[in-house]
Amino acid sequence: MKRIISLLIAIISLLSAFSLVGCANESENKPTNPVVLLNSYESNSELYTMAANGVLGKISVNKEEEFLTEGKQSAKISVMHDPWQYRTPSILQSTNIEYRNENYNDFGKVKHFIFDIYNAGTVAKTIGVQLVYTMSGDASRFYVNTGSVQQYYTLQPNTWTSVRFDVPREYLPTVKETSKDSIYYGQNINKVIAINVSFDRPTDADDHYYIDNFRLYRSQSGFGTIDMALKEDEICSFDYLWQMETLTSFGTISPSLNLVNNVISTETGTALKMTLPASETAGSCGFYLGQSLLKMVNWKSYDDDDELCFDVYIPEVGGYDNLFIRLVGYGGWIVDDHYYSLPKGEWITFRYSVARINGGINSYGDRVFANMNNVGFYVSLQPSETESVMYFDNIRMERN
Repeated sequence: MKRIISLLIAIISLLSAFSLVGCANESENKPTNPVVLLNSYESNSELYTMAANGVLGKISVNKEEEFLTEGKQSAKISVMHDPWQYRTPSILQSTNIEYRNENYNDFGKVKHFIFDIYNAGTVAKTIGVQLVYTMSGDASRFYVNTGSVQQYYTLQPNTWTSVRFDVPREYLPTVKETSKDSIYYGQNINKVIAINVSFDRPTDADDHYYIDNFRLYRSQSGFGTIDMALKEDEICSFDYLWQMETLTSFGTISPSLNLVNNVISTETGTALKMTLPASETAGSCGFYLGQSLLKMVNWKSYDDDDELCFDVYIPEVGGYDNLFIRLVGYGGWIVDDHYYSLPKGEWITFRYSVARINGGINSYGDRVFANMNNVGFYVSLQPSETESVMYFDNIRMERN
């Protein structure tokens, strides 16, 4: 008899896996095998290292041989259909396998990982996979605050697909572990707390998938170098993770910021997806470009006719259509514009000429374009039972 793992138990267990580590010694906690079986789904304990998120549906045990690639069990993922549900369904696989006293939070030597997934539907489906660096939320829902660029994979119907994710090692965040319960306490590690696998939301009937044989492949190779420099007239293209790491989110309600490659305004690269969480109260949230990024721009090199430009996309379903833009120079805001009822389903290009910025009512003294030291985007949220999103891309200067 299949035992259905409730969402709440899975989420609580994943929170525990993120925060708790057993008392085994370091050699037990940090295996050095080149191939590590992160999850084989052979026991309830292994399923409890996963969590359902985004009103997924359910995770249950499968023992049918047709849906196994190794062992005697796999995980069945049932994605609930709901045409009005805007949250993205996903599963989160913890990298801290607490019940085995094995902590793989440090991805410094993980080259790639592979897992097997079966699409039990009759048409091809797309899944997204990303590394999770930081998260927020509680037992009812999680938000990925920072993570890697999401990579997408097509699953053909009624067959197994081996999904391989090559870890972008040179961009992994380096943090000092501050938890005294962690075996990495006091060390600088390339910390990845989970792997997020997201699914399309079905509208007519539930979708079913089977996952098995989730393994990490470790390597002793070194890191690549990071060229942290802007191209000519680039301010923030969102094409590089080092740019993402300079962003600062803010607000009474914390947004989730992630790089994606399936919604972009340019032919290649990535864009920023800002997910605005559901909230029972009104509030605001947004992000600023980092000071280290803005200092790379030679603001004094632009003439009055040159323009600061950026692109915004608001999806027709689940998109949020108001936006506040704030430009600050030397401690005071120069521009503080509000836009409401923006078009949906198309990229919108905003343009601010240097002359327009310097001619604003709030521009005086040193508070001018040449001294720009803050560029921010935020929204004012009303109470909502669903999350919403908007995308940003290609913040740049255009010379005229």
